[in-house]
Amino acid sequence: ILDDDNNPLNKSLTITKIDGEEGANNASFSIAFPSGVTLDTDTEIFYTLGGTAAINQDFQTATTGSLTIPAGQNSVTLNLIVTDDAIVEYTETVALITGN
Repeated sequence: ILDDDNNPLNKSLTITKIDGEEGANNASFSIAFPSGVTLDTDTEIFYTLGGTAAINQDFQTATTGSLTIPAGQNSVTLNLIVTDDAIVEYTETVALITGN
């Protein structure tokens, strides 16, 4: 039996973002294992959203929760629905924090 539980690849996640814009496109965060890495069991990732953008005013997504990378898959996406509120504002941010 090969013990690969302590393989650094099994403990690494990459988070990439797609910027959103009011009236144009929604935003998202993609959370992935390194390229080519999948696990035999589901992986639950807990998250909290922060930043200067306001929930229910600037975007529609739960500010805390969890995502699951299914067994055999490499990634999961958290979508943020950007609210077009027609208010002129400075650029706002959404920060994704992972962990328990």
